[in-house]
Amino acid sequence: MSCKNSKYKINTAVILGFCLLILIALILFAFPLFFGVIGFFKLFGITYESNRSIFLLILSVILIGSFFEFIGKILLTAAAVTVKNKALYRLLKMITDFIISFITLYIADSIVSGIFIPQHVLTVAAAILSLTEAVFDRKQTA
Repeated sequence: MSCKNSKYKINTAVILGFCLLILIALILFAFPLFFGVIGFFKLFGITYESNRSIFLLILSVILIGSFFEFIGKILLTAAAVTVKNKALYRLLKMITDFIISFITLYIADSIVSGIFIPQHVLTVAAAILSLTEAVFDRKQTA
């Protein structure tokens, strides 16, 4: 009976340790993201009602963005097969990333009622996201 209790305690400790590790990883990921978004909002003069609305915006951007990123990957895979010019493909990828980012931010802004993001800020944010994607993609292929 004591052997089963010790195995149970070890399994419980392993599961709790794993859950704690996941929680720490989520916290280390979530705090910079959350405060980075708040800093971006203050920089561009975006108004929001509460931290809850920021959280909902981040969550909706992640969910909506996942859907559109999947569609974008399909389009870019088809373009990679048909477009032979590397410079043209990179330009097409950057334009696709910009459009996907803009649509994602626009829909998320429309869904979350506690935040108002002006149109020009949506455009700038989508441009920053697509340029960042292009720079990191360029470093990976270099």
